[in-house]
Amino acid sequence: MPKLDENIILGHIQSLGLKSKMEYREWCIRHGFSTSTNKGYSHLKKESDYAKDQQATGRLRKARELGSDTKVLEDIISGDLSSYRFMSCQSYWHNIREALNRQPSSTFLKMIKHIMPICDFWREQIVIGAARDGYIKGIESLANCYDHWIRNIEDWKPVSHNSRKQFSSLARHLLAKYDVPSFMDWVWFDQSKRYHEWFWHIGQGGNIRTLDTPIPVTKKIAHHFMQAPDGYSIVKALRYGQIIAMGGDTHLAETINATQLGQSFDHDDFWSTVVVYFINNPMFDRRQVGPAIDYLRERRFVGMPPAEPNLSMKGRDPNVMMKRIEAWHHQLARAAKVPRSAGFKPVWKSSGIKPFVLENGVQGRNSYKKWLIEEITSYDKLVSEGKEMSHCVASYASSCSTGRCSIWSMKIKDNIGLTKQLTVEVSKEKVIIQARGKRNIPPNQEQMHILSRWAESAGLTSWIR
Repeated sequence: MPKLDENIILGHIQSLGLKSKMEYREWCIRHGFSTSTNKGYSHLKKESDYAKDQQATGRLRKARELGSDTKVLEDIISGDLSSYRFMSCQSYWHNIREALNRQPSSTFLKMIKHIMPICDFWREQIVIGAARDGYIKGIESLANCYDHWIRNIEDWKPVSHNSRKQFSSLARHLLAKYDVPSFMDWVWFDQSKRYHEWFWHIGQGGNIRTLDTPIPVTKKIAHHFMQAPDGYSIVKALRYGQIIAMGGDTHLAETINATQLGQSFDHDDFWSTVVVYFINNPMFDRRQVGPAIDYLRERRFVGMPPAEPNLSMKGRDPNVMMKRIEAWHHQLARAAKVPRSAGFKPVWKSSGIKPFVLENGVQGRNSYKKWLIEEITSYDKLVSEGKEMSHCVASYASSCSTGRCSIWSMKIKDNIGLTKQLTVEVSKEKVIIQARGKRNIPPNQEQMHILSRWAESAGLTSWIR
């Protein structure tokens, strides 16, 4: 196993709330982990997950010392918030109170009263696809589908200690006679509620081909949709089914889903021809798929009017297209004046997402390293980023200025100076869509680790794998 950078180990120790390697070794002994510091990312993740579970357990124990869950619930129902006030730091009590105020029937209350004594998943948060929310939101959504329940809530018992599996079991107990893919759990946390019907329709033996889908769904697409990876949103799962049904592979599906095509099916009459183009040109460098989609979007859809509103993939030579993409990159890098597309501003407001700083080592020593992830909020800085990183991020100026996404720069500051590492796109739904290094190379393991730390601290979800 290759030894990790010393700064990664020190950062991991700090994230556990420890001050030194000696404290870290003592912590490992107490909790049954190896005391070696020559560990891989998977080992560090296990230790981090364990520490979070321990912290959650400690908070739960403290909450129960302050008062019983049933008593707090009774007080919330009666309007007496004397117990509720000392629990006000726990978001799930806020969520329960708000859900009770919204619910016209007693279904949600009946669910909470049954779930509360037999498991703890209702206290926690969940990240599924692009959603990060408390499980209370999911329980409330299930209550709203009461008319489609096929079993009583009183007959449900948890089948696992895992929170995600407990919620999945509950949803399927209430609404499913047949298998429902695990990625479908995401629908209960979708603000639009448009996909709730999909879950119970499939769970009761229905076929997605009979639903109102954003694209025509063939038997092949429906089959592969049901096989989509866990963690996908409905849109990504449908795009996955489309690509595999057309003859693409999982690598291409993952690559395309990491672009804007994994967010919607807008203009799919054109974008489906782009998918076919990549399938028919398997030697097209998969790392260039994202830049190619950026280029095609810019030429066909951006501007008033766009440069090539009738652009077609028919007869396009991949080598010629790559030359045009490269020329476009150079043009963006040399851009001297601000584009005038609709809604564009040369300087725009911050997305409100928290930036990131991680300092390892002692300043002045060779081991010192400071990671920074900062938002880019002006066209000039976007052009500068693209020029230094040799990619086309300047094409995102209009999307940033209108709030459709935000662009971030990951850097390292050490005793020598500041060097750029990655350019990162985050959607308005707070999802890390893509991250690219110089000349569009994908992130390495160390950069992925830093992205993960930022996502955790800033409340983001990442589609990058």
